[in-house]
Amino acid sequence: MTLSLNDRGFQFGDGIFETIRVEQGQLLAWDFHAQRLAEGAARLGIRLPAQRLLKMRCQSQAAAVQADVAALKLQITRGDSGGGYAAADAMAANLYLSVRPLLFDPLLWQKGISLRICEQRLAIQPSLAGIKHCNRLEQVMARREWQEPDIKEGLMLDTEGYVVEGISSNLFAYIDGQWCTPLLDRCGVAGTMRAQVMAWLAANGSPVSEQRFTLDELNNAAHLFVTNALVGVWPVRQLAGRPLDIAEVTPVLLERFSKFVSRNASE
Repeated sequence: MTLSLNDRGFQFGDGIFETIRVEQGQLLAWDFHAQRLAEGAARLGIRLPAQRLLKMRCQSQAAAVQADVAALKLQITRGDSGGGYAAADAMAANLYLSVRPLLFDPLLWQKGISLRICEQRLAIQPSLAGIKHCNRLEQVMARREWQEPDIKEGLMLDTEGYVVEGISSNLFAYIDGQWCTPLLDRCGVAGTMRAQVMAWLAANGSPVSEQRFTLDELNNAAHLFVTNALVGVWPVRQLAGRPLDIAEVTPVLLERFSKFVSRNASE
């Protein structure tokens, strides 16, 4: 589909999107993505295509992928309109699909990543919290803060100084003998991999506490890892220069959610 200059996603960021991992032509964790997509659409009042049709379109695109591992981006905007913010309730949504090969360093799951603290803060806006809407300017600004190739992710705080998430990931911290993750009721994106990891940890006797904590409190964490749908789990070996033990990010957790690493590392 050709992008119209009247598309409200282009004009205002008026839309939602999902980035879905594709392996061997198959969509991974579709149900988690579909659920978040439906929640975002309901929150913004965007009319989604039927879920069956949406999955069929995405799966058809995924099946045509030549690479073993790829990322499929699904974007849905409110549709086309003239100038101004007003939009008709019955507007037909626009759907865009694109695919790119997924490239990564397999050693990152073994050695962990360096995580920096971003100066850019996230605005507190509960009506948009949790969903993956198309306005990502805060993340764009945060990612412009560094060029060092060995730093793979940046940690973002909100305007009150509470830890929220990585630029493109969710954070898990082991504090006072328990795994916890930032509460996302005021800003941030509730990641699909975050949901899967939380469910898996709870099922294996390590329930995750969702809570608000500051950077000072995070500095007491013994272990950290970040998650997103494309990379699975990345242990954090260094937070703003402070070394961390990645041993407690268990091999079982890495194998469950980053299982493609061992296969690709041997190729």
